[in-house]
Amino acid sequence: MNYFEDNHLRPHLPVLLEEVMSALDPQVGDIILDGTLGRGGYAGTILSRFPDISRYIGLDRDPDSIEFVAGQIKDPRFSTVSGKFEDYQQLLDLGDAVPNKIVLDLGVSSHQIDEPNRGFSFQQEGPLDMRMDYESGWTAEDILRRKTEKELADIFYIYGEETAARHIAKFWVNDRKSFKDWTTTGFAKFLHRIVPSGYNRKQLAVRRCFQALRIVVNDELGQLERSIPKMISSLPPKGRLVIVTFHSLEDRLVKHGFQAASSSNPSLGLQYSKKPMLPSDEEMKENPRAKSAKLRGFIRC
Repeated sequence: MNYFEDNHLRPHLPVLLEEVMSALDPQVGDIILDGTLGRGGYAGTILSRFPDISRYIGLDRDPDSIEFVAGQIKDPRFSTVSGKFEDYQQLLDLGDAVPNKIVLDLGVSSHQIDEPNRGFSFQQEGPLDMRMDYESGWTAEDILRRKTEKELADIFYIYGEETAARHIAKFWVNDRKSFKDWTTTGFAKFLHRIVPSGYNRKQLAVRRCFQALRIVVNDELGQLERSIPKMISSLPPKGRLVIVTFHSLEDRLVKHGFQAASSSNPSLGLQYSKKPMLPSDEEMKENPRAKSAKLRGFIRC
């Protein structure tokens, strides 16, 4: 059985799929929590390949993802829950059935990027929104309208690692009162206009600033940092936590979180591998969005 045999049902290719299968190591009776269900790439594969797992719980803060996957996967072992993965213990009615395998894919799904009205992409015109769940508070536009020059410079530098952050923030605050085009493409055009150097450098600045805004809007790094120790401590013996990241800020948090857990209490567990697992050349050719992906895992003793 393959829940996504028709390609049009799976517009989001699951990154590092085989590596995730190896690190997660599904076994008979496993209860698997997918904290970032997305378009269900991992869920469909695991449920079809491993008929003896007990439950597969798909959690996502994006209601569009929940609705889509719930409509495609009809399996009594599969259930969905809406919410943030850091709140999974409060959201799931588990009783004694605690997940012993947890997987997180921290990338923005292809569906979210390709939907202009979500505001994640600067390549199509849409609102400066960027909220994963439509309800997380401030949008990207709110941040651009309300934050001070210093606050914006810090956002672009810390979360986007943009070296021209101060320059961008200064020009933006000077111009925003008269700014008319409050759209994704409008802000991208502004960045192209004021960032010095050639086209490639300008495009890099656009990507970095959009990343920074998305991270802040959704509190992505804060949620991840809070979740790692909580998830590790909740795993039963031989339980596993597998996390796929897509930029250095995420990977650094996961690396340090796993190191802190194993060094503070060596009997707690160990990392799945010393170095992160990376996509193959073949996968990167098939799915360019996989190029920056890294996988790290933690195994409870």
